[in-house]
Amino acid sequence: MFLTVHSLGGIIIGQQTENIWLAFLTGIFFHFFLDMIPHGDDKIIVGKDGMDEKKNAILAFKMGAVDGLIMIGLLSGLYFFNLFSLSLAVIAAVIGSVLPDFITTLYILTKNKILKEYVSFHWKIHFAFSKSTVSIKTGMLIQVVFLFTFISIIKFL
Repeated sequence: MFLTVHSLGGIIIGQQTENIWLAFLTGIFFHFFLDMIPHGDDKIIVGKDGMDEKKNAILAFKMGAVDGLIMIGLLSGLYFFNLFSLSLAVIAAVIGSVLPDFITTLYILTKNKILKEYVSFHWKIHFAFSKSTVSIKTGMLIQVVFLFTFISIIKFL
């Protein structure tokens, strides 16, 4: 899922508790739960689209950078329009909800052997419920539905 979607889930979680550790850990758990839903980005990550590994890595980083900027802009806008309060629990939950993807990115950049097992686990989570995947277009649609659903939930909390 996009970092933007994960971070919105983090806001929802952080608004439900004042305990920063519970918010952080629940954010991590929710990240993995969302990743179990087929969302179409696996073709880019593992190179099933016909591109070589280096081109895939460059594309994934570009997409991640754009997603990160969209995430920052959207969270700033939601905060500016008072749709959520910025508590330590919200910050902890948002960090927890995006941390798994940042750790994966760190592995891609460094090929650190310690992180390899984690990345293998993270990747298996993507196929926990289904061995098949969806197209990138279908995955984008699924993520947009989650994005607007989470924004609606935040608006009404």
